[in-house]
Amino acid sequence: ALLAAHVLARWSVLPQAAAVAPARRDGSAGLIAGLSAGTVAIGTGLALVATVPLLLAIAPWATVALGACAAATLVCALAWRRAFGGMTGDAYGATAQIVELVCYVCVAAAAG
Repeated sequence: ALLAAHVLARWSVLPQAAAVAPARRDGSAGLIAGLSAGTVAIGTGLALVATVPLLLAIAPWATVALGACAAATLVCALAWRRAFGGMTGDAYGATAQIVELVCYVCVAAAAG
């Protein structure tokens, strides 16, 4: 569960960097802004290859974490855009932490 949560937390940066503009061009979020759809697709594929077997080994229902982490990523992106006008380096980090916690909760619930 630890490895899957870590991978999904790091994955969460990819769709946000592709879809949400940085709040400031001179900030750290500007360094990765504007990722291509292809880059996000490759990163998503690698994340799935790394996490699905791990989650299935815990419990079949643990794969619910994938959807929950994607939903948390979307909610965070919308919240940061509304609060800050876009992404910041700290917003990426906060999202990663939230996604990691969401994964832990889902896996704990699925494992019973």
